[in-house]
This record gives sequence, C-alpha cells and structure tokens, in this order.
Amino acid sequence: MDYEAKVTWDSDDVHQAMFQNANERVRRWCEEIESESSFSRRSASENLVQYALLPHDEVSVSESRRLVLGHLRGLRTSMSLETRTMAVRATQRILIESHRQEVAAFEPRDDLARNWREHELVDHWDRFSKRAGEDREALACFRSLAMSAGPEWNWAQVRHRRGTEEAWLCRLGIETSDCEIRHSKLSQSIRGELRRSPVSIGDGCTPIERLVGRVIDATLLQNPYGWSVETRLEIALIHGRRSTVRSLCESSLRLGHATARETSLCLLAMDRVNDHELDVRLERSLDDRRVITVRAGEAHFGVRDRHWPQSIVVPRVQNVAQYLIWKREGIDARKHGITAIQADPVWGAKVESIGRCDVATR
Repeated sequence: MDYEAKVTWDSDDVHQAMFQNANERVRRWCEEIESESSFSRRSASENLVQYALLPHDEVSVSESRRLVLGHLRGLRTSMSLETRTMAVRATQRILIESHRQEVAAFEPRDDLARNWREHELVDHWDRFSKRAGEDREALACFRSLAMSAGPEWNWAQVRHRRGTEEAWLCRLGIETSDCEIRHSKLSQSIRGELRRSPVSIGDGCTPIERLVGRVIDATLLQNPYGWSVETRLEIALIHGRRSTVRSLCESSLRLGHATARETSLCLLAMDRVNDHELDVRLERSLDDRRVITVRAGEAHFGVRDRHWPQSIVVPRVQNVAQYLIWKREGIDARKHGITAIQADPVWGAKVESIGRCDVATR
C-alpha cells in the first residue's frame, strides 16, 4: 500500500473519530438544556456557546459552530417554552459573536471566500471598495459598518441608526446598485436625498468625511444612475466637491457636445470653485449666441422696463460669460442691461435670469 495514501486514510479516520466525539459532546449539552436543574441548563447553554466560538483540539471552529447550530435548531421545536427560549438566545449569541469575529478578521484577499458567509462579506466589500477605495481607512470603516449591520446584513438599520456620514456610506457604498436610468425610482430617490442632504463634506478632515466624499465623487464621476451634467454639477456643488466639479466641467466642455444650458452651467460652476481655466473659457464664450433652454414655468421677466411684464429675458451663453466677467471685476451687471438677474444658493445666479430682455409679441 502506498505510504501517502495510508497516511491520508489514517488522517481521515482520526478526523472522523474526533468529529463523532464532538458531536456526542454537543448532544449531551443539548440534553442538559432540557434538564430539570436550572444550573445545568444555564451551564449547558454557556458550554454550547463557548464551544461554537472558541478554538479547541477536536474540530475547527467553523465545524463546531455548524454542529452546535444544527443541534440548537432541533431544540427550537421543543415542547418546552424555556428550552425553545434558551435555544434561540444561544443561537443569537453565536451568530452575533461569530459575525463580529469574521468581520474583525476580514482581509480582502483572493483566497478568502471559503463559505457562504465569507462570500457575502466579500461581495459587500467589493461593492463598497468600488466607490470608497481599498485602503486601510476604507477597510476600517467597512468593518465598523458591517459589525453594526449584524449577521443578517441589515444595512437599513445602520443607515437609520447611525450618523449622517455612515448613512451615506451605506446608501451609496453598499445598499444601492447601478441602474443607469436617470428616471427610475432608485435614481430619483438617491438624487433627491443628495439634493436635500444637509451634509457638506468639502475636502473632508476626518476619515469618515473623506470616505463620504469619495463615494459621492465616484457616484458622480462614474454616473451609474445616468444623471445629466446639470444634476451631477448641482450635487457636487451642494456637497463642496470642488475637484469633482472641475472634472465634470472639463469633460463636458472638452468634448464639444455640451448644450447651451450645460455650457452655461459649467461656467457658473467653475466660477463657484474658482477654476483657474475659467478666464479662458469666458473669453471663448463671449461670441456664443446660443439661447439657453428655459424650463416651463422658469421664465424671467424684465425689471424696471417700460414693457414689463411683457419683456421676457432671453438668456444666452454670451450673457452668462459677460455676467461672470463683470462679476469678477466687481461690476454690477444690472446696470448694463442684465436687469432681471436673480441669486441662487447653489449656482450663485439662476441661469434662466442671466440675459437681456426681448419684448414679447402678443
């Protein structure tokens, strides 16, 4: 007989014998849970929990955990209410503590996924790291969130109970999936939350703030929800993502396919973040006579005009460029024909109001 084969058979026999011993030990403890002695019941329950969580010589921790949980599952159908209650509590303790152990020991390695729990943990990490990054800072934050989510991966619970920053990390980094359709319910929900959010991360000072900034940046730049340039710029300005604003403006204007409205909004956004290329863009836009599309109900009318309110503002790209040039020079555009201009908390000025008045025909 081959020596290596004999050693393998002997090892299998030893493991099988140890597994049977472990199974018998767990079975005896489960029987003691139904004992008439309260001390025996509590002692047996504690022994089961410790045996499922701590390393020992008989079988691996994962094997002992499956063994204990399997026997406890049988006790949960007992006729005794106390037995069922103790079995449920012991099961919950094992699941929660084993979850904490798995998360605390988690390292994103290719060979990590060996069971279904680890597969789930890796899947959540892959989704999170795609937007938050893969450094130690991101890993530490992910572990904290995963521990709070519990063995059932209740991310909604984390989102509602933790602070605003943790809520955004769960919402954008873990819970949501890509849909690429700007008008879907998921896309509209996330967009509305980002617009209403009081969080202003800016460049971020704390680790949690930096991670929130990363997931917002990744969401806007990767654009998994199919949002328009206007929507992404607005969200970036609301949350103080200056570098993202610059990247969005550069990519939009460089392609040369930007509409009049997109071009004008990019100029306003570049002014808000004091982009160093704004002066060049403004000079190029002074001859752009394209009319900016105005949404229904957002038209502006002339102020202090003899034809008011029949005088309608016709905003053009060149008007936006001229307004920004005057603004940077400290000149009031209202004294030079752009009389209907209105302030806006995000863009600085409403793009629909930046223009000269044309008398409307009846």
